[in-house]
Amino acid sequence: MIDRWIGVDVHQSYCVATVKNERGDVLDHQRIRSERGPLRAFFRRHGPQSAVAFEAGGSWPWFYDTVRPLVGEVAMGHPLKTRLIADAAIKNDRIDAGLLSDLLRGRLLPQAWPAPPEVREARQLTRTRSVLVGLRAGMKTRIRSLLRLHGFQGPAALFGPTGRKFLAAIDLPPQARRSLEAFLGVIGGFDAPIQAYDEAIEQHTRRDAACQLLMTIPGVGALTASVLTAEIGDIHRFPSARKLCSWAGLVPRLYSSGGFQRTGPLTKQGNPWVRGILCECVTTAVRCCARFRSLALRVQARSGKASARAAVAREILTVAYAMLRTGEIFDPQRGKRGERASAPPPRR
Repeated sequence: MIDRWIGVDVHQSYCVATVKNERGDVLDHQRIRSERGPLRAFFRRHGPQSAVAFEAGGSWPWFYDTVRPLVGEVAMGHPLKTRLIADAAIKNDRIDAGLLSDLLRGRLLPQAWPAPPEVREARQLTRTRSVLVGLRAGMKTRIRSLLRLHGFQGPAALFGPTGRKFLAAIDLPPQARRSLEAFLGVIGGFDAPIQAYDEAIEQHTRRDAACQLLMTIPGVGALTASVLTAEIGDIHRFPSARKLCSWAGLVPRLYSSGGFQRTGPLTKQGNPWVRGILCECVTTAVRCCARFRSLALRVQARSGKASARAAVAREILTVAYAMLRTGEIFDPQRGKRGERASAPPPRR
């Protein structure tokens, strides 16, 4: 039985913990080093009759894994929603820890889902690949900026065989040439790790039934399927497709006052990995599937290209939700009503 509630404000080098009883009286307050040994010693003292609350952050996995076996309950708070509920004019570590304890004690803490270790491993695979691709793209952007600085444009495929010949032949000042060669060397250093990650992702999708299922959707390849399954995790934690789309930041902002409603751009308050990969696969999905193409044309005529891309990305995620829940492959003739529902209402 839980008889004490512990709020923990987690930082990189230390944690601040406040322990309260069911009446809200402070039983203990400690500043603890952010190391497994001191944390285990503190939570062993309070034992399985305690419930712990902390906010999700960059270091949540190791903290959660350290504390969970030692206490009765661990709740990871959603940082944005927690601040909306418990915003205060005066703010310090002790107050934050106390507020987390109070929110958990009152069952008012907005919680985030603590992904299990196998989901974290799958996410690490796809996220690392995305980071490497982003770093390589940054180097390519620097090269294009360097060329523009000296009056060169270059072919569209600047980093293919034709583009490499162009880069080798252009006349650049000595220091610009040195910078160009350095950037090209960095780009070459990324190629092998990215290829290795691509191969690992391909192997993962061959073994994973959910990935194979999602790859029946036009435009969804091995990378997209791997990102979706890794980031979503347990599909049953979402009660509806709209909840899933909201979690991914693919629903429009809604402005409502006095009976007047207007939709705006995407909230983008959600999982950036899912939102990004879905927006990338929209072009292929529209080209290969009449269902997605008709939705895109209809929304584009009313609200423009950006809204059309968002509507198709949202529809792909809605379809993926239904497929993961039912285990059925993609059927382009099914879900016409869902297609209409996923399109945003007209602007007013």
